[in-house]
Amino acid sequence: MISVVRLSKRSQLHAAAQARKTEQQNAMRNEEQVAQLEMGTGLAHDDEPIGPQPAPLHEREPCRSHAYGPGLLPGEGMAMASYVQDGKRIPRRGEIGLDTERIQALERAGYVMSGSRHQAMNAVRTRKENQVISGEEKRAQLRLQAEAHAKKEAEIIAQFREMVDAMQSKSGS
Repeated sequence: MISVVRLSKRSQLHAAAQARKTEQQNAMRNEEQVAQLEMGTGLAHDDEPIGPQPAPLHEREPCRSHAYGPGLLPGEGMAMASYVQDGKRIPRRGEIGLDTERIQALERAGYVMSGSRHQAMNAVRTRKENQVISGEEKRAQLRLQAEAHAKKEAEIIAQFREMVDAMQSKSGS
């Protein structure tokens, strides 16, 4: 059995208007693309590049999967490290979903978060946080050492270039 759905006159008019509007938008886009190709540019009228752009270099590096040591579950170290890199407080059990400022305001008001009463859980949390923080500090030190090494190499290369240029200018004279 086939059922036929009959649209009201208003619905038909609305659908036709939407179709015309979509058609006009597509035609305008096509005209813009043709005009851009004729001009030889791949840029829009406001000179914005088309497509995704690379992330700026000054942003922090994304968290990668590092071994943060034993005792952390897979992904737990990365999650904690993202808070550390952002300079935020690592949320404890029961605090997920609350932002750092809200938690600190509640603690200043005298509330005790449920996770802070259990000594053994606090010890585990502190150990895990310290493990992640020390891992991040080690990575930061290694990064600084690599930058210093690259800077030193660049200075040595610049000195060699100066020597070569000086020798070439003497032999050329």
